[in-house]
Amino acid sequence: MKAGRISPGNGKYLWEILMKKDWNRLKHLLQGYKAEAEKRNSSKILISNENIVEAFSQEATLYEFTECCKNLSIDISGMLLVLRDPVDQALSLYKHRAKSGNIASIDKWLEEGYFLPRFLFGFFQNVEESKTHLLVQKYHKNSAILSEYFFKDWLGIEVPPHSDDTSVNPSLTLSELQVIKQVKTISPNLVPFYYKRMLTIPVKQKAEDKFLKKKYLSVISSYLVKYNSLWNHCNDMIFNSDKLQLPVGEDIIQDSGSILCFSEIQTEAFVLLMKESNTLPYKIDVAFNQRIRPKLAKIKWAVIDYIKKGK
Repeated sequence: MKAGRISPGNGKYLWEILMKKDWNRLKHLLQGYKAEAEKRNSSKILISNENIVEAFSQEATLYEFTECCKNLSIDISGMLLVLRDPVDQALSLYKHRAKSGNIASIDKWLEEGYFLPRFLFGFFQNVEESKTHLLVQKYHKNSAILSEYFFKDWLGIEVPPHSDDTSVNPSLTLSELQVIKQVKTISPNLVPFYYKRMLTIPVKQKAEDKFLKKKYLSVISSYLVKYNSLWNHCNDMIFNSDKLQLPVGEDIIQDSGSILCFSEIQTEAFVLLMKESNTLPYKIDVAFNQRIRPKLAKIKWAVIDYIKKGK
């Protein structure tokens, strides 16, 4: 948290267990959390992962989680849910998914790959049935506001010293992501190098992505407006008067999908990358990323899984 690297949180393993409904492994995981807290003379266990909303939206998962906690004498003091404005959240998620170059068009993705409304419906229902205390807050890019929510409003303690770095999950512009889709079809090996190169360019040095962004926002808003009863319910649950901005049904903008915007610096970076792609160091990097890195990642996660199962 202090370094600004808060995503995806420490709850990935819990989410995997809940999704598999492996209650025996859940017991062992919580026992490990409790033992570690006692070892550190800590009175609270904090688990964070945005995908836990999905897990707790499934049938029986929140019930089994609370029952397991009770059996281990772990008191669930409450949950904190931070929600972003729906349209902004959907666009941000789409951009995050699009970095691989494999994602569908925005309208098709909304229909087939955007599940947050469904997860929230199930999550709120299960929370109400379990009578678990839930604090809902609105997301802000300002880390000071989020710190107030987390520490003062939820934990009831003073905000500790922390980093002002808020660069979490940076993403490319929509124009850059459109190029990634084209690069993927022509030279798939170039995609991760293009992505990393574009990330190094400061946002202020990039062209304003006004054409594509306006079109995407209109498509997303027109799709999400049908869930306004859900967003209104979220607003009713938010702790203070800082409410979510509701989607508005807009006329979908046509004929601007082919207008991409790039600054001179972005263009120069891409040209240099294409030039470097013919060099020996680039070919070595490709071989490493394709053959060696995946094997190292499998070994890493196998070791982590083995250690956690041992606990």
